[in-house]
Order: sequence, then structure tokens, then C-alpha cells
Amino acid sequence: MSFFYTYRKHLGLSQTAAAHRVGVPQQKWAAWEAGDRAAPMWVLQKVCPEVAPPDVTADHLKFFRRHLGLAITKAAELCGVSYHLWRSWEKGYSRPPAGFVFVLRNALKDPSTRPMTPLQLQRFRKTHNVTRAYVAEHFGVCEDTVAGWELGMEAMPVDMRERLDQLGR
Repeated sequence: MSFFYTYRKHLGLSQTAAAHRVGVPQQKWAAWEAGDRAAPMWVLQKVCPEVAPPDVTADHLKFFRRHLGLAITKAAELCGVSYHLWRSWEKGYSRPPAGFVFVLRNALKDPSTRPMTPLQLQRFRKTHNVTRAYVAEHFGVCEDTVAGWELGMEAMPVDMRERLDQLGR
């Protein structure tokens, strides 16, 4: 069962009522419940703020990078983003996506590897026409965990890229 289904049933709401409460069409809510689509982070923050990941600020990024003694280029590489994107985040011109804290945690676990980002996992699945269920079975986790990885809500295994390479062959 998906998080959204459990949440809706806990409140005793219909799909239509739950969708109305969040301010989205019922079809979107149904797709999130079925696991066909990943809900945007703002929805999770609205539905259940206590489990939503914290926002990463420019100060967090500067601290992370300086604490590890990294140049912007290396910090961006470790987190799977471009130099220019990281720089715009540090300068406050734009903000990292919600859930980026989990990407940072992965980078801190093993800085010698470049962790996969949630967007890269989504692209892998689409490119190889692989379902969340298939990835979940391969990693020995539930589909909700894979959805959490794709939303950036849960840290992915450090060896995610290597294991998915084997899966895609």
C-alpha cells in the first residue's frame, strides 16, 4: 500500500475528498496512490510535514562543502549536479529541490563515490522501461521505498548506480 492510500484511509476520506483537501484533481491523487506517478514534494509537505525532508539552504551547502574541504566542482560532482547549478544554490539564486538533504547524506557516507540522484533514478527507469516494482524486487525493498528514492525522501544505497547498471543489462 502506498503512503497516500494509508494516509487517506487513516483520515477516512474518499480519493476525491483527499484530493480536494490538498488542492489537486482526483486523477492525480489516484495516480499517487497507485504508484504510477510520484507526487511533488510540496504535496508531501502539505499532507504530512513531520515526515517531509528539511529544506537545504545556501548556508547548508557552503557548510557541507567547506567542512569536507571541497571545491564547488567536486561537491557538485559528488552530488550529481553541475558546477553552475551548485553555484547558483550557494549564492541563493535558486534552491535545491526538496529532499536534497538525502543526496547530501549519501555523499557524506562515501565521498569516493558519486551517488545517484533521484532524477537519475527516474530517468534510468524510463530509459530501460523498468517499473518501481521491478527495482524494488531487485533491491529487496518495497515499492514505497523506491518511490521515496525517486522523490528524494529516502537516501539511496551508495552502490545504487552499480546495481542498476547490472539490472539494465
